[in-house]
Amino acid sequence: MEQKKSERLKQATYPNVIKRLPEAHSSLSEIQQGWILDGKECQVVFWETRNKGGYHFPKHSHTFDEWAVVLEGAGYRIVGGKRSEVHVGDENYVPAGVEHELFVTSDVFRAVDFFASPNWVKKKHLDK
Repeated sequence: MEQKKSERLKQATYPNVIKRLPEAHSSLSEIQQGWILDGKECQVVFWETRNKGGYHFPKHSHTFDEWAVVLEGAGYRIVGGKRSEVHVGDENYVPAGVEHELFVTSDVFRAVDFFASPNWVKKKHLDK
């Protein structure tokens, strides 16, 4: 019998092959971690947010396209004024200049985010 998509994709956390990537700087570092895969003209960020009761990522826009896929968790997003539910396996495309926000309703939320910009998410600098 085929497993449900949500059961196939759900993992406890990212594997070490991802966690060896440079860590992303997050203004939400107390609840969010990320790991960056840099490209010449883009970035891929593997986000993991853990917060009892979820979290609201405020409305914003940027000058480049963004595409994401949800690996774990649930919530809803508002893109260009249109609300839609977000579940494991869902894709989210946001064209440049379109305002968007995300309301996470689960305690854990993991997503892979592709940004059509090489410098959107900054790397975390560790004090030595």
